[in-house]
Amino acid sequence: MAAETRLSVSGHVRPPSCTMQLPQINHGAINLHSLSPTGFSQLSPTTFELSIHCAGPASFALSFRDRRAGSVPDGIEAELGERTLLFGLGRLEGKSIGAYALRFLWAHWDGPGVAYGISRVGADGSWADDYGSMINPASEEDRQYSWSRPRDMGAPGMFRVLQANLVMLTALNPTEQLPGAATGLTLDGEATVTLFYL
Repeated sequence: MAAETRLSVSGHVRPPSCTMQLPQINHGAINLHSLSPTGFSQLSPTTFELSIHCAGPASFALSFRDRRAGSVPDGIEAELGERTLLFGLGRLEGKSIGAYALRFLWAHWDGPGVAYGISRVGADGSWADDYGSMINPASEEDRQYSWSRPRDMGAPGMFRVLQANLVMLTALNPTEQLPGAATGLTLDGEATVTLFYL
């Protein structure tokens, strides 16, 4: 005579949880008379920090999606760069207010040295160096951004803490294209930044 029972083995493998922090960018009060009525007006560049903190060493990537994509003015690429790499600033009475471009600069992590920017197109793309290039906000390309340490040989590294610096370049439409500007306007840029675990 024999008796049987079953041994059940279960568990979940999960990456350490990470949190991301970004500041709210506020250009403050902009004097209407400092803006050109006939040409695009560039605002002062803004440098800010994106911080990622993880419960343990984690490998991750970011993607950017412009929530004001339809509001990039025609012709503004001459001021800021390739049109498909620009984020919109919303509309005033149906007219595009302006646009901005984002670039990653240097990044520091919780170890020696700096982390180097890399990117790929799609989840199956190959990682390539990506220092200082403009961030792509277009969802159809599905570009992902990550960071690598020298010992990672160009692959995404594992980080507990990563602090990346970015610069924002902003330009506004000519005020003659914004008939409501005389009574005031509000810059209304908004983008979604998504963190993926790798």
